[in-house]
Amino acid sequence: MTADENQQLFEFIGKKFDVLDQRLTRVEVLHEEHGHRFEIVEEGLTAFREQVDRRFEQVGAELRSIHSGVVTRARRMDEPDER
Repeated sequence: MTADENQQLFEFIGKKFDVLDQRLTRVEVLHEEHGHRFEIVEEGLTAFREQVDRRFEQVGAELRSIHSGVVTRARRMDEPDER
């Protein structure tokens, strides 16, 4: 190969590496954006889980209260009437 052909080859390869570098930069940016999005989703899921846990505890407390009232009434019904 002549010096001129070598120069043309280096320029051609250089352009290809520039394109590859641009593509890798875009991939890095997308990776960072997706990472940020995953963090947002994770925070949302954590908040949702905490909300579900609180509601589950509230419902459990309500059910225990209802059950306690039903048991109390059932015991009163089983007691002999003292009238």
